Amino acid sequence: MILYLIHKTLVFVVPIVALLVASVFDYYIAARLSILLVTHRILLLGATALFPTLWDTFWFVVELPLLIALLSCYYLLPRYLIDSYLVLLDWTGPALIIVEAIQSINFIVFVNRALMNKTMDPSYDLPIKVLSVIASLVSYLVGIFIFYQLFTNESTLTFVNVGFLSSTITLLVILIPFMVVVEDSMLLDIALITLFVALQCFSNLFGSVATSSGYQYILKIMSICSSTIILVSLPMIYGRSSSFSQSTAFGDLDESDYKESIYQLVQMVIIIALTYLPLTYFGHISTVSKLLQYSQIVIQISLYVITCINNTKEHIN
Repeated sequence: MILYLIHKTLVFVVPIVALLVASVFDYYIAARLSILLVTHRILLLGATALFPTLWDTFWFVVELPLLIALLSCYYLLPRYLIDSYLVLLDWTGPALIIVEAIQSINFIVFVNRALMNKTMDPSYDLPIKVLSVIASLVSYLVGIFIFYQLFTNESTLTFVNVGFLSSTITLLVILIPFMVVVEDSMLLDIALITLFVALQCFSNLFGSVATSSGYQYILKIMSICSSTIILVSLPMIYGRSSSFSQSTAFGDLDESDYKESIYQLVQMVIIIALTYLPLTYFGHISTVSKLLQYSQIVIQISLYVITCINNTKEHIN
């Protein structure tokens, strides 16, 4: 088990951390590293799809050596390939932010329902409820601070941005009475959605603006951290039935013949998204249009509303 964790840390965690750090400081280094990591996953995807039996036996001696071999080609990548990859990232931006929007709600609902299930044990009931109240309060305070900074910053306060922010806040406020009416909705859900949406708004509006103060830099790092947590949770949530929902995106992955191939595909999406999103947060590549930014928020809130209503109906039935 320890060797397995060390192996996965070296082939996934360490490269992702290096990619995120590079995305903050040098977009060309990030693009080079991302190309090699995506290539690594493409080769593993082919191996798991074509030779599943051999993969189950020899994955430990293939995954890490292949990654090292690819990384040794770092300086051999031609500039035109890197430029083409950055253009490709720009084109895939709309799809990536939709993936992030959907997964943010899946993650929030999954984690909070798992916590609520723990409260069935009396020894966990009070600590979890106190933790939920504190987390909700902190999330709301940080979210309010972010929106206040956006409304008081003259460099980004245009007529379009004011309309964008006002309508976004209106949608978030509507979730509060929704929580009272719909049984499955929770305060912590709405607080975390508010925080995540506030970070999205900040990153979208300040992505092309040079970081001029400490709090802006901290909020951009928070945006990267939140996106990372949400996207890395993809393989942990999808294909896993839970106590609040038995439906999954790919069925039960543990019973699927294509489990490893699906994981490689999901990890490829994570690598591409964690290249694109930090680069937009720090203005290295352009963000998507205002319409798509607003669509991302509408999708998140709509998905949350639909999920809560459907789960409430299941409980009633």
